[in-house]
Amino acid sequence: MTEEKRREEIRSYVGRFVEAAHLEVTPLVRAEEDAFVIDLSGPDEDLLLDRRGELLESVQFILGKVLQKRFGPETRFLVDSANYRQGREREITEVARRSAERVKKLKEPFELSPMNPYERRLVHLALKDDRGVRTESDGDGFMRRVTIFPSQGNIK
Repeated sequence: MTEEKRREEIRSYVGRFVEAAHLEVTPLVRAEEDAFVIDLSGPDEDLLLDRRGELLESVQFILGKVLQKRFGPETRFLVDSANYRQGREREITEVARRSAERVKKLKEPFELSPMNPYERRLVHLALKDDRGVRTESDGDGFMRRVTIFPSQGNIK
């Protein structure tokens, strides 16, 4: 299946999903380097972004699971609205870097707040080249925590 056909099939499915959910948003689908990005725009954007994007994250989870059944588990899907993810990515990356500096200074592990899989991935990627720390995800379920540890040569 061509990329254009895949994008159209995704857009069609997401369109039916948001209609069934009585959300007034229009899905636009674009292919990026490692994922299909589904942008939802329209009058219900604020509803999706309320409470730090809680509904957006839920839609992301449901659509991701369903679409991966159709396109395979290796295919990533990101749902966004009003560029929320871009701002959230910057915020998480900054928290990761500040927390890593704290870990290096105090030489003690630091546990971040619970995060969804996408956010945890951002933390791991933000710190993967920092030789002074290492990261691990801990916990059960969807919302797990990332702990930042000092690297072996950087422990009290």
